[in-house]
Amino acid sequence: MKTLLKQTERNWKAIAHNLLLNYPDLPNSVRQIAQQIVLVTFCLAICEERKVVPPGQLQQISKQTNLYLRLTDYWCEVGLSHVSNFSIDPQQLNPTIADDLLRDLLSGLAQSVSQGDVIPIAVLGQLHEMFLAKDSPAAKVSDVSKRKAAGAYYTPGRSPIT
Repeated sequence: MKTLLKQTERNWKAIAHNLLLNYPDLPNSVRQIAQQIVLVTFCLAICEERKVVPPGQLQQISKQTNLYLRLTDYWCEVGLSHVSNFSIDPQQLNPTIADDLLRDLLSGLAQSVSQGDVIPIAVLGQLHEMFLAKDSPAAKVSDVSKRKAAGAYYTPGRSPIT
């Protein structure tokens, strides 16, 4: 499961980076859209694994082009469109995301399911927590506070006195 989480984090970063290149004026919204894409797609993979939705749909989608549009159509078809609470509607924004990035995400999830690995529901919570930690400025502040508390300072530009 840790491998799947690491792979998913890499996919999320790649999707966010790709969106950021295309939409540099919307950095916060782009991050949120990338997170929602990963979370909802992960949720679909879990639903497929448990046969809540027909298995193999994500794998079929991954073989097509215009993957983002195909995924959003599938989210709506399955009824997961209400799960995503974007600050900017992704269908209005119609983001341009490289198909190979989404294909990597889908193939990683499909491979995990086809290998018989059971994707625990708790992984959605772990992904959500991972995304919160990555976005949270408080996480960065506490990191600095820990170093200061330990006395580990570095002042750039100062040379040691000889």
